Amino acid sequence: MSVTSDGRSGQKRLLIVGGGIAGLTLGCAFQQAGVPFDLIERVPEPAGGAGIMLGWNAVQLLATLGLERPLLELGQRFEQVRILDPLGRTLQTVSLPEVHSEAYGLGLFRPELHHVLAEGLPVQWGVGLQTVQVEPGSVRVRLSSGEERVYAAVIGADGLHSRVREQVFDADGPVYTGYTCWRFVAESPLALAPTEWWGAGRRIGLVATGQNRLYGYATLNAPAGQHRHAAGSAALLRRLFADFALPLALPESDAELIHHDLYELPRHHWVSGPVALIGDAAHAMPPNLGQGAALGIEDAVVLARAVQRYGVGAQAFGVYAQLRRNRAAALARTSRHLGRVGQWEHPLLVTLRNAALVATPQRALAAQMREQLLGAGVPRTAPLGDAAITEG
Repeated sequence: MSVTSDGRSGQKRLLIVGGGIAGLTLGCAFQQAGVPFDLIERVPEPAGGAGIMLGWNAVQLLATLGLERPLLELGQRFEQVRILDPLGRTLQTVSLPEVHSEAYGLGLFRPELHHVLAEGLPVQWGVGLQTVQVEPGSVRVRLSSGEERVYAAVIGADGLHSRVREQVFDADGPVYTGYTCWRFVAESPLALAPTEWWGAGRRIGLVATGQNRLYGYATLNAPAGQHRHAAGSAALLRRLFADFALPLALPESDAELIHHDLYELPRHHWVSGPVALIGDAAHAMPPNLGQGAALGIEDAVVLARAVQRYGVGAQAFGVYAQLRRNRAAALARTSRHLGRVGQWEHPLLVTLRNAALVATPQRALAAQMREQLLGAGVPRTAPLGDAAITEG
């Protein structure tokens, strides 16, 4: 029998490919549940990045993994989200305590979230995946070092451009949303809850991440690739949002910006034999709901509970896919629609959109947020030791 590199039998062991938020959360959940695993990540250290918002659904699940306290110490708690017009007039406000009396969200500096998740995990940094091949009763992988290993199953948590998905699933590639995004972090004492300013064909958002920092992001309708590696992005942003009533100055230097065209998966993929996908590898969607990372966290907890209850095999993977499929599809549709509406350019459409946002009853807004954070498909927050896999 082939064995892993440390001499342990690979037949009962799982491999997690990818050390992003979903993969690290799965490692924490497997560790808590006593499931043996290896975790590889091609980059040599935890990922960098700008900021992130975690909704109440994600915060609750991370709390079951014992991570709520360190994240609260590092991040900024918030209890509302807002949409404003460019002049700063309120279009919508949602209060999280109206959704649930204990609900709140967290704004975090993304590298700090990665470090908290990775602490105590046996992550093999700087180890990438070259090939994955399903064999009778096992999965054989070849690593970037040339080493071969055999596992009982492989979980692809390797993001939008997943190598696991590419090699194992009959999958369409990512498709461009039609808008591009810049992200940045600014020093500021403002304890700002998530706030977006919606203009014509462009939006900008800010949220406090703790430690006197604000995370910012800005979107713009543009052809794919137009702004990739383009000089003058900081100056462009300042021009685009010069007439917006923002509480801080935008970055002066291109070096302060992180740029990505925004892509999504037109079709979601979950399980193929002893190979499963979680997070963006399974269901990458536009970041319009602030639920992308949260869905990956949900995936990780549900999969860990299924494996703990049923063992490594078809039943566990089948239950996992069944429980996750509808929720991810529903949020992807909502996020796609919200992005299209948020990026409208025609003045008449923008006027109608803003009027509709103002006219939406508060009860309807709370109900929509309740469905995102607490509705059907959200994992319950029982500790992993209970092996509970049912969802709310």
